[in-house]
Amino acid sequence: MKLKILTIPVLIILFSTSKSYSSSYKLRKYLQEAFRTHSVESLSNRKNAFKINKQIFELGRNLFFDKILSGNKNISCATCLAPSMGTGDFLPLSIGEGGRGLGQNRQLHNAKLIPRNAPPLYNRALFGHTTVMWDGRIKREVDGELKTPEPMLNGPTPTLAHITKVLESTLAAQALFPITSHEEMRGIKGSNEIADAKTNQEVWKKLTQRVVAIKGYKNLIEKAYPNTNINQINIGHLANAIGVYEGMAFRATNTAFDRFMNGELYELSDSQVRGAKIFLNEGQCIKCHQGPFLSDFEFHSLGVPHIGPGKEEAHNDRGLELISGNKYDRYKFKTPPLRNVALTGPYMHNGFFTNLKDAIKFHCHPEDYFLTFLNDNTQNHSTLFMKTIDRDYRRNFERLYSLSPSLKNNPQIGEKKLNDLVSFLNSLTDFDSLGQPMGGIPSFVPSNLQIKD
Repeated sequence: MKLKILTIPVLIILFSTSKSYSSSYKLRKYLQEAFRTHSVESLSNRKNAFKINKQIFELGRNLFFDKILSGNKNISCATCLAPSMGTGDFLPLSIGEGGRGLGQNRQLHNAKLIPRNAPPLYNRALFGHTTVMWDGRIKREVDGELKTPEPMLNGPTPTLAHITKVLESTLAAQALFPITSHEEMRGIKGSNEIADAKTNQEVWKKLTQRVVAIKGYKNLIEKAYPNTNINQINIGHLANAIGVYEGMAFRATNTAFDRFMNGELYELSDSQVRGAKIFLNEGQCIKCHQGPFLSDFEFHSLGVPHIGPGKEEAHNDRGLELISGNKYDRYKFKTPPLRNVALTGPYMHNGFFTNLKDAIKFHCHPEDYFLTFLNDNTQNHSTLFMKTIDRDYRRNFERLYSLSPSLKNNPQIGEKKLNDLVSFLNSLTDFDSLGQPMGGIPSFVPSNLQIKD
């Protein structure tokens, strides 16, 4: 009798475990297939848009950390795109040329705030990632033509074809423009010869001459582009090298979610599975965060409160409208990809949200939370940023009124489900991407300028 008493509970446990395991497997398989119906896939085997070249990579690595490309030789790409800070600076808006320090310790000093948040670099060189910048102003069209803020680079027969023909990715094309911005890297007029240049073309020519004149860079360039005479080197070669470096050094493809999509269905925790289900169904996140990169690369208005100096006008940033000229594109910004999202705050085009949970909550019901986030410093912004928040009633009403249809009537998500959704987003973290980037940080650069800020 005692044996029977002991056996029955054991059988019940075995039966329950088997049933639970079967149910869990079916749910996980369902989620995997559901993601696939939205063209979501693992990025672990996705190829780059260009060939790997160690010499070009090395040239780009040095240029990325060198302040030589800034007008006053006081800021580098790595200042705002620091590898140790998720390829950002942990600031809502970057502090440009003339600032002092790094990351949250960076001081304004003689600098200005950059109007938009520095977007992370992860996976930008993978095939299919054709659009960069919050307003999509730099893009590789389906026919291969470039779309940039510089008309002489655009179209089927660009005037500056000698530059465009060596740009292997949109990431490389993007590297051409921070160096032309007075606030970002160029410097204010009268402070240096680069800042005083009349055109982008003149800026690029002067910077190329500055780099090529340095013996260490001349050697790196000759190794990177052995079939090109040094006198024929242009800014496209330098920007392309930066793009190659950024594309190879900053990848986030070895995530629990990518392994899950490859068939390792138990890579996600129970909480992450619940969060994935909310992402696909109740939360409706998949409507915009779809495709291989979990972005539709389309433009939507979320009604985000304004913070910062404004873009082309004070206290306002009209987003895509500034590019398209279409009033219906007002306050629209690109859907950001989500790999490493937990590492790449602050969030939104202006970095308004420093808390990932708050950013999600705002997606669900912007009109319910707008005033709270506008009036209460729940994001712990410093005085520098708080004083730039736009409190104009008319503009704020217009921002909320512009809300994209896909975000209207979203359901409220309770705290427990919100935590599960955050847990799922954490499954998009590639822990291999933390720490030193590929190739490491150089101890010195050919210009002999100080690397640290």
